[in-house]
Amino acid sequence: VTALKLHVKKIRPIACIAAGSPYAMAASKLLQIPSFWITDNDISTHMTNFGARFATRVFLPEHSHINFYEKHGVKHKDIVTFKGLKEDFYLHAFKPDKNYLKKIGLSGKIAVIRSEPSHAVYFYGEKQNEATIIETLQENGFSIVYLPRSKEEEQKTRSAFPDIFVPQTALDGQNLIANADVLIGAGGSMNREAVVLGTKVLSTYSGPSLGVDEWLIKEKYMWHNINPSKSIIQSFLKTKLKKYTSSDTGFKTIIKEIERTIETR
Repeated sequence: VTALKLHVKKIRPIACIAAGSPYAMAASKLLQIPSFWITDNDISTHMTNFGARFATRVFLPEHSHINFYEKHGVKHKDIVTFKGLKEDFYLHAFKPDKNYLKKIGLSGKIAVIRSEPSHAVYFYGEKQNEATIIETLQENGFSIVYLPRSKEEEQKTRSAFPDIFVPQTALDGQNLIANADVLIGAGGSMNREAVVLGTKVLSTYSGPSLGVDEWLIKEKYMWHNINPSKSIIQSFLKTKLKKYTSSDTGFKTIIKEIERTIETR
């Protein structure tokens, strides 16, 4: 926080806007400049205790657990909710490259698999049975794009399934997901990005769910099963999920509130 404060002090901004970083809020408080925190993480006590307490305004998706933030010291008057998801901000106007999969050597039905963040400090879930997922998808005619979290995961999966595609360089994630037929993901943001982009999602995340994810699952925008069996995966592939409508409504709400707050200070 001290290093960030010294760096920001040289720039002399009129405000700080951060999507997720709690340290930016603390540095802004020390510099006495208004700060605006955009987040949807209503399970991380550490981030909330450290960041939201210092923010001038906290922007949350309307389906977040608002009481979580209030319980951790955020005043109700400092919370501003917005419609939709934070992923809408950068994806609502996204135009996919329909030839992207061909450019990276893929064709046919494509399924993307994202493993769980097992090495992350916030993950307390269980290891999923990826072998069952991969085998079932292949039996249903899908080519697999596997996105591992570590070299160990990559080597283990490559050894068991040498015919799957594991990228060796960074891919255009938005175009990959937008052009895929399904995503089976144990993460968070990538699953919600897929929902916004119109790709069918089965979440296998086994840790505590964010309020926005609970809403997406309840409203049938996304399926959820911690360790899906072959029959569950087959049912998922046959089921038509609700189509999510993305917009810039939430983004406009945030911009308007930031402008109003700065002007009245």
